[in-house]
Amino acid sequence: MTSDPETYCSCCGRTLPRTKLHDIGSTGVYICRRCARWVAFTWRGDRPH
Repeated sequence: MTSDPETYCSCCGRTLPRTKLHDIGSTGVYICRRCARWVAFTWRGDRPH
């Protein structure tokens, strides 16, 4: 049985199994589910800040 390689979240730095992280736009940049949820709730789109 092969183990899932561990990768780090580019947002918070936590090291997690690859299956618990999401690749952002096939760029090799990964974020965890916790950070993805934070981004989704705080995303303002194209609105000015």
